[in-house]
Amino acid sequence: MFEFVDDPGTGCHGSPPAVQRPVAAPTVTKGAESGKKQFLGSASSINPDCTSDGYPIATVVRKPANGQFDVEKTDAFTSFPKDNIRFSCNSQKVPSIGFYYTSAAGFTGTDNVSLNILYPDGSLKNFAFTILVR
Repeated sequence: MFEFVDDPGTGCHGSPPAVQRPVAAPTVTKGAESGKKQFLGSASSINPDCTSDGYPIATVVRKPANGQFDVEKTDAFTSFPKDNIRFSCNSQKVPSIGFYYTSAAGFTGTDNVSLNILYPDGSLKNFAFTILVR
């Protein structure tokens, strides 16, 4: 029913647990060039026929200390595994929310951002990015 995709070729997949419990947020490490807008990943909620189930809602829990984090509506590819009923959806872009980071001009080093993603079915997923800025 939902998927978080960290880029068009890989992703984190799964179903939410029956009972939502606080857990450590999975972290994805990404690279970015200083001062330039960098795509970090996307989230979507689609039906088995690849139609949208609605946009997830992202709430930033921890803002980056050295840059700007933006969430924008976009179309993105999914990367469901072969055994997922939505695997055929991987060949087309679907309505998604995209995550973007832009460091402060001249900043180099590590920055972090954490967010909660609320899906149309009510499931909630915590997620974090570590951004290596060069």
